This record gives sequence, structure tokens and C-alpha cells, in this order.
Amino acid sequence: FENDLMIYPNPANDEIEVSYFVEKEQKIQIDLVDVMGKVIQSKEVKGRGQVIKEKFVIKNQSSGQYFINIKSNNRSISKRFYKE
Repeated sequence: FENDLMIYPNPANDEIEVSYFVEKEQKIQIDLVDVMGKVIQSKEVKGRGQVIKEKFVIKNQSSGQYFINIKSNNRSISKRFYKE
């Protein structure tokens, strides 16, 4: 399932784009989270049998490691990226 989630560019400076394949009609919650587990930004999107793409502006965040967490009906995945 983790292959369904792509984050680019990685490492990033100003913004990242999150790409995720949604198999069936469902709501997806996408959270941008710091290493302490604090949710910095959150988006809720709907999708069905398609790749969804969402951008997150990160230019005001400190350099370091962050995570994108995706939650859907019955699964949850997380992927790390770096802010330069």
C-alpha cells in the first residue's frame, strides 16, 4: 500500500505534492505531521478509482523530517519526507 503514496520533491523547500491512488469511493484524510506527532496541516478529499494530488506549502516550516499520514476507510499509511 505504501507504493500508492508518493511525495515529491523529496527533499523539498517551499511545497510538496502528495499523490495517492484511491481504489474505491471514499473520503481520504491527509495530514502533514512533524516528528513530535503534531498535525501541521490537514486536508480531506474524496476520490474513486483515481490518483488524487494535493499540494502542501511548507516554506514556513523548519528544516528537518516530516511525515504525510493518510487515513481512509480501512487503512492508514505514513511516509517520511525532508524539508531543507
